[in-house]
Amino acid sequence: MKLRAYNRKMRFLQLDESFNQYDVISELEVPVVMQHFAQNRWSFPMTLYFEAYPFKREDIISAPLPVQQMPSEKRIISLSLKGMRREALQAFMVNIENEAVLQQAFDEFFYVAEQNHFFALTNEPCITYKGEDPIVCTEAAEVLLADYDGQGAIFITNHDAKENDDA
Repeated sequence: MKLRAYNRKMRFLQLDESFNQYDVISELEVPVVMQHFAQNRWSFPMTLYFEAYPFKREDIISAPLPVQQMPSEKRIISLSLKGMRREALQAFMVNIENEAVLQQAFDEFFYVAEQNHFFALTNEPCITYKGEDPIVCTEAAEVLLADYDGQGAIFITNHDAKENDDA
């Protein structure tokens, strides 16, 4: 499954033919809602994936969390007094072992979602990069994305809605 931007004209998430959900929360509540949703849906460990500007790399790697850098070919254009240049956008992952690490990871890194960078929490280590695109590499993966400048959350799953009805 390739992660792509959703249709920005869509104002709700249609889960099936009989149930639609649309909820408005403040932008300050998005990290709290994401954490709460993940903890109620999944068990630990979880994995957090995010991208950040190259100049933030040292701050991210030196954070008191198990941060790993991932290969990414995504490029950005940066401006300086020397002119414009293309730089690689850095990609990272954090293994979330418990509730305290989850809270700390959101406290440390949610600002990247607010800068409109990729920020995703998953139920298993399942995201890789193919060129510039993050790719979900397992069928059982569920992904919770912070989107639109960190002001919304999107839940993506490969599970059929009828499977959940039978359970």
